[in-house]
Amino acid sequence: MTTPDPTFDELKNIVFEFLRANPKTQALSIVSQIQNKIGRPMSDFESHKVLELINELIISNILITALDFHNTGWPWLSLTTHGQNVLKSSGAPVYDYEGFISELKLRVPKCDIIVEKYVSEALRAFQSNLFYASMVMLGCASERAISLLIEAYIESVDKTTNKERLRSRILKRDISTAYDEFKKSFDSTRIQVHLSKPINDFDSHVDSVFTFIRLLRNSIVHPSATPQITSSLVYSNLQQFSYYISTIFELIEYYKANKTVL
Repeated sequence: MTTPDPTFDELKNIVFEFLRANPKTQALSIVSQIQNKIGRPMSDFESHKVLELINELIISNILITALDFHNTGWPWLSLTTHGQNVLKSSGAPVYDYEGFISELKLRVPKCDIIVEKYVSEALRAFQSNLFYASMVMLGCASERAISLLIEAYIESVDKTTNKERLRSRILKRDISTAYDEFKKSFDSTRIQVHLSKPINDFDSHVDSVFTFIRLLRNSIVHPSATPQITSSLVYSNLQQFSYYISTIFELIEYYKANKTVL
């Protein structure tokens, strides 16, 4: 009985599992672990994908090509302190670009293509240690998602007069003012929404996260002093973003399908 070929995600999981148990290693040990797991030598395609993954982990400051000062350069590999912390974390695999995007699409199947593009740029910037740029891109993704939620909510209002009155209060306002106006109206109609989880998660998954990301982005693009944007700060925001965005898009789909009495 032959073992089915592993998917790329399965290969990645083998690598990550091995690195957690072996923070100091070498490339051929990773290869041996994979071949033991799949019961055969890797194909050229599989070998190349694993090399790409290792290279991405090096660029992302998860791995360095050294064990110590006496064993430096390829094929020696070891987890950085940051890498050890990252591999201990749960949630969306921020260190794994393809895995993160796949999980985002699975969690939010109707995600807006512009939101997805900004998230993609945020991930690539993070993995290149461009933390300020990553936070700005995440802020753009957040603002786009909130704008879509506000528009879906306005369109769901049942009476045209009330709909246009609400639209006039929000139209052409900056995002923070528009959000405040939306939030006041949204809070007054929560009881109408027959979608308990997104409504219950709104305050923790949307309201606080939107405000925090907006303030961080503003501190970068409108600096009055040098903002403290660290790797761990950006990492934590990226990690929770898929939960934030899924709550928003569940509400968007609800408002597209249901009327709001206002």
